[in-house]
Amino acid sequence: MHLSDLDQRTSSVTHRLEAMSGTWFTIRIFTVLALLQAFVHVTAFERSSEH
Repeated sequence: MHLSDLDQRTSSVTHRLEAMSGTWFTIRIFTVLALLQAFVHVTAFERSSEH
């Protein structure tokens, strides 16, 4: 087991983790945006139905 092998493995693992966290970040942003949009639609619908 060489140090370079260990180094390559750790770097690949970190890259994978970074990619995963980036994807989760994007998913979270899209979820929040979708919830906000749905909330706005519901409130607008309630307002229009009142009038």
